[in-house]
Amino acid sequence: MLDACKILTRECESPIDILINANVVPRLIEFLSRVNNPHLQLELARALTNIVSGTFDQTKAVVNAGAVAGFVSLLGSSHPVVALQAVRALGIIARDGTELNTHITEQGTLNPLINLIKPDTSSTTLLRSVAWTLSNLCRNEYSPLSIYTIRHQLLPALAHLLNSNDKEIVASACMALSHLIDYDNYSPAIKKAIKNPEERLRAIIDAGVVNRLVALLVSNEEDVFNQSLLIIKDITTWLDPEDGQAEAFASSTSGFIFLLSSNNPDVVETAVWVLGVVAESNAEARDEVIKQGIIKPLVSLIKPDTSVELLSDVTWTLFKLCKYHKHLPSVPAVRQLLPVLVQLIHNDDDDIFDTACQALDFLTEGDEIIQELVDAGVVPRLVALLNHNKAMLFSPLNTISKIVSGSTTRTDLVLSAGICPLLAKLLVRSDMLIIHYAVKTVSKIAAGNVTQIQALVTNNVIRPLVDVLSNVDFQWQKQAARAITNIACGGNVEQIALLYEFGAIAPLCTYILETKEPKRAKTIVVELDGLANILAAAEKMSECAKVSLHVKERGLLDRIGVLLRHDDIKIHPKSLAILERYFSTNGDEDYKLVPCTSQSSNYEFNTQPSQAPEGGFSL
Repeated sequence: MLDACKILTRECESPIDILINANVVPRLIEFLSRVNNPHLQLELARALTNIVSGTFDQTKAVVNAGAVAGFVSLLGSSHPVVALQAVRALGIIARDGTELNTHITEQGTLNPLINLIKPDTSSTTLLRSVAWTLSNLCRNEYSPLSIYTIRHQLLPALAHLLNSNDKEIVASACMALSHLIDYDNYSPAIKKAIKNPEERLRAIIDAGVVNRLVALLVSNEEDVFNQSLLIIKDITTWLDPEDGQAEAFASSTSGFIFLLSSNNPDVVETAVWVLGVVAESNAEARDEVIKQGIIKPLVSLIKPDTSVELLSDVTWTLFKLCKYHKHLPSVPAVRQLLPVLVQLIHNDDDDIFDTACQALDFLTEGDEIIQELVDAGVVPRLVALLNHNKAMLFSPLNTISKIVSGSTTRTDLVLSAGICPLLAKLLVRSDMLIIHYAVKTVSKIAAGNVTQIQALVTNNVIRPLVDVLSNVDFQWQKQAARAITNIACGGNVEQIALLYEFGAIAPLCTYILETKEPKRAKTIVVELDGLANILAAAEKMSECAKVSLHVKERGLLDRIGVLLRHDDIKIHPKSLAILERYFSTNGDEDYKLVPCTSQSSNYEFNTQPSQAPEGGFSL
């Protein structure tokens, strides 16, 4: 038997196939159980290791003969050199295809292999082999280890190996972790079988290895560095902010913030990305990242020679720092963020300035912050972006609408930046979402004073605004009805008369009666005030007869008459007053009108335009 072993362990080419065909392998495996002869066990293990180091068919022949069980039994040997040889053999077999890998796992290899990792294990060579074999076992994409095995057996062992001072051991442990979360390389059948791949990510984070991986990113060992970076990238790819995973990752934020000053672009890019993912998860995690001091080193990455790719990542993370969760970032943090965001919205890259605009949109929630944004000089650029062919217009438009809301001074500033002609162009776009945001901004301006409403008139915004109310689907009409009502209740007679001239009465009546939203009574009252003011303006312009004829021809009397049966006590008198004042004739019994009187027995109707409340009406 020793002679056969010596033949197989020669440095020259071994006659492996001859011995396999002579049915020698089963006898070699049989003698592995001779525990009273460790020298023989060692020589047999070496011989079998040489065979499994050959071709796949040669390896499979050894496995089919029952070698794996024999090698597993040797893992418990009291002689470290024998256990070491068995570990190497199992690692080679595990590396040689998923079928053999699966067989090793099914033979119960993992537990005795992990048992070799002990605090008092002094053999670096043995630990290197164990770590290498574990990394090979983890690469099986067709029969992945169960989450229980990973969490309770494998990860504690890998965490121990990861903290070794030996670079080869650490590199193999990193490789094993990388295989565990390399979900993209699994077969389609296994992907379907793994119902919750995020469980592996959660298990890895819970194992407490992230801080060590971050520390390894400053390693001078290329293999260790590359594997650590790869794992962190894979982890962040799977992070689910809504599942608390990113929050668990937040304990490492100080390490990632330190890495922002790295000279390695890949490390900086990864650190920027991870910090953005953590900040996105929830308000607490975002606030902790800010507290740890992310803003200054992050902003320092914005330089004239910064690559577009890195600048895009930095902008994305800044956006996540601004994102509204339960509350905005603190005012001191916002004051740090504003200047750089103002700088970024002037960038030539579409994605960068669009992301910066979204960040500003998030920040413009409180009046104090809005004023600081205005003071930073951002208004002209936001308005100019509305004329940008490639820009995503939603964020600039929404930010502008919040700037003009409830402030005459800020509205004047936006108007002086030339927004009205751009709004007129946006109202005739084909994109309904852009039209919605444009109308929303018009509505805010229309809630201002007569001079501000006149800016809309002068720049031809009114006609396309009425067209929106007339032609778009019902779901998009709300903001247009609000804007027209604001003009009707806040403009002068000439401005209100334009609404009639451009045909606002019919679509406004239609909208009032067709909307089915709950709690609509209050807004119907406001809209009826707007309609009454339009009719009153037409009367002052001596156009009342023409208006009455127009309304009757369009069948709008029936629509207004429906409101007489409305449940709300305020709607009946207002609709009755409109019908009685502008459309009632002698002998007209269509509605069997019953006078609605005040305490003085006279119906009191205000023919002067009503003033819109500050900020406009909310429909």
